[in-house]
Amino acid sequence: MTTNPPESRWSLACRDLGFPCEWELRARPLPEVESRFRDHARCAHALAEVGPELSAKLAAARRPS
Repeated sequence: MTTNPPESRWSLACRDLGFPCEWELRARPLPEVESRFRDHARCAHALAEVGPELSAKLAAARRPS
C-alpha cells in the first residue's frame, strides 16, 4: 500500500460525497482540500458544519491526483 504525504496534490469531487453537484477541486496540501470543501459545503449546500458522517465520507472520497 502506498501512502501519500499531506503535501501531495489531492482531488475531491462533491458528487463523490453524495451531493448532486459538479464542484471539483485539485489542490495541495491536504488540509487546504478539506478547508476548501468545508467552505464550499457551507456556501453551496447551506451546511453550517461538516459532521462526523460527512467527515468520514470526505476522508474516503479524497484522492491523490
